[in-house]
Amino acid sequence: MHLAILPGEPDDVCNTGLWGLLSRHRNRADEREDLMVRNRVGILSFVAIVALLVGLAGCGDQDEEAGAPTTPTAAPATVAAEPSAGALSEEEARDKLERVTILADDLDPGYIVLNDEYADNAAASAAQPDPAVALTFLNDAGRVLGRTLAYIAEDTAQAAVAGESVSIFSNVNVFQDATGAAQYFAVSTQMVAEGAGVGSQLGDLFVDPAAVEVAPVEFSAIGDRSQAFSLAGQTEAQGQQYPVTALLAVIQRGPVTAFVGSVRVVTSPDVQEVESLARLLVERIDGEF
Repeated sequence: MHLAILPGEPDDVCNTGLWGLLSRHRNRADEREDLMVRNRVGILSFVAIVALLVGLAGCGDQDEEAGAPTTPTAAPATVAAEPSAGALSEEEARDKLERVTILADDLDPGYIVLNDEYADNAAASAAQPDPAVALTFLNDAGRVLGRTLAYIAEDTAQAAVAGESVSIFSNVNVFQDATGAAQYFAVSTQMVAEGAGVGSQLGDLFVDPAAVEVAPVEFSAIGDRSQAFSLAGQTEAQGQQYPVTALLAVIQRGPVTAFVGSVRVVTSPDVQEVESLARLLVERIDGEF
């Protein structure tokens, strides 16, 4: 697959930086501020989509025999069952998720927390097209709790000019057992691969969400299962468009399925950067589960 910046732009961008492409009569401070604001809003939207992937049962369910997603049918809303003896409680899962995530100390200096929230099954399914179906799926799969933690560069414009990630994020979901985590991994990766309407919900990050291209990315075998995708399109600052790409990796290790990734403007995502974070996440999963 092709993740490089668009044809005709590489030399100009690499030699002069992001702002070398802008008309000289524009105010540079305003341009930088515009890109910083737009990226903060847009990346927050992307993080919201990652969190919404938790409720993918609203788009597809799992066929127990074939192991492939199928179209769900309407189902009555259910509430999470009380954990059985020996089952992981929501409080215990929350405690583990305090450590099983990407921490600020894992990143280079210059990143700040953009979003940090926990979501139980009711919260995760609420924004889905059919919350009842999504909630039933998550409860049946044994999902206990999830946490989305995203960081953004304090100076997103400078990060873009330097060819660095403007955002790094993780979304970690804890299940009662590996079977439920594997089931969720299968559903979520297929829905991402098929697009699942992700681009249409990223209007603040991409100029034309319908034109967002989702493609598989070569990614190392990490955890029990792993798969990665790129979401590539165009973003805008002061009327000038630039290529932007989000790299999204999905990993499953034991009773945990997690998303980890980054967003870059102009330059291609650093796969090794995300692989390193994914390996670190697996180490922490092994230490807690």
